Amino acid sequence: IIDVALSKYCDLIPIERYAQIAYRQGLEDLPAQSLIGLTHHLANFLLEVYIKLKLEVQKSKIIQADETPHKMLEGDEKMNWFLWGFFCKTACCFEIHDTRSGDVATSFLKDSLAEFLLTDGYAGYGKSIKELKEKYNNEVGEVFCNAHAYRYFEEASTTWKDECAPFLELYGKIYELEEQKNKSPSTEAITFRQMMLPHFESIKTECEKQQQSAMPHSGLSKAINYFLNHFSGLTKCLINPDIPLDNNLSERELRAPVIGRKTWYGNHSKRGALTSAILFSIVQSCKLNNINPRKYFPWVVELIHQGKAPLTPSEYLNIIKST
Repeated sequence: IIDVALSKYCDLIPIERYAQIAYRQGLEDLPAQSLIGLTHHLANFLLEVYIKLKLEVQKSKIIQADETPHKMLEGDEKMNWFLWGFFCKTACCFEIHDTRSGDVATSFLKDSLAEFLLTDGYAGYGKSIKELKEKYNNEVGEVFCNAHAYRYFEEASTTWKDECAPFLELYGKIYELEEQKNKSPSTEAITFRQMMLPHFESIKTECEKQQQSAMPHSGLSKAINYFLNHFSGLTKCLINPDIPLDNNLSERELRAPVIGRKTWYGNHSKRGALTSAILFSIVQSCKLNNINPRKYFPWVVELIHQGKAPLTPSEYLNIIKST
């Protein structure tokens, strides 16, 4: 059962293809539908791990989030669902919902200890942060992804090369400082972040200079407006060196589910959606901690069979380090 589940959620092999491979190996009585049912049982068996992963993310002061379309092929009248991901340094938690409303983020964050939320700037998160303050008195700082800002200028440079050159050069200097920060003692981290401020201010000045002359609705105009409209969130990382410069972690963790979506197109039931959320959360949390899922899954299953409380991948890593 573990092999079937990890072939899909770790190696991204559709279960129908897994059954065909097994058939060619001489195992002729492995109907794909039965194998899919077994992955549901495994997800249910590991539900407590999933709940602990959610709590692990919610306890983090800095949470990163992203979302992507996810089809519900049947089992619901609404076909366009969304895969939501919430991440911290040690864990990730996926949820699948039939909406892209910021209410999903509010529901996840209202019981969290988050002080900062890092996103790509989607307005739904802004709505959520406002609602958290008004309804739950939770102050969460909105942080935006500098990789998005950089990519907008990079994409615009194919047409507006000279205009975008100063933006790309200044962002290059910012990321050079980030690389130095990551190689230096943690006590020096804030210094490198403070050294970025003049570069951010120079980008802002150049944006304001070019804003009026940029062709409306062009790639250049989009890049300039994104930076100016999100300046406060893009520079929030300067006040706390623990805040990532960009949201690349979220994008990396979403990559496997996105590739999987292209292979098997979506889910066929709400039960399948929950199984996907649970098993992808555990697998990607293993990868986040540089743990082989094929070692962790048998270990945690055996732990549960022994009547012991299951441990998350980061907790498992701590045991490995201590021994």
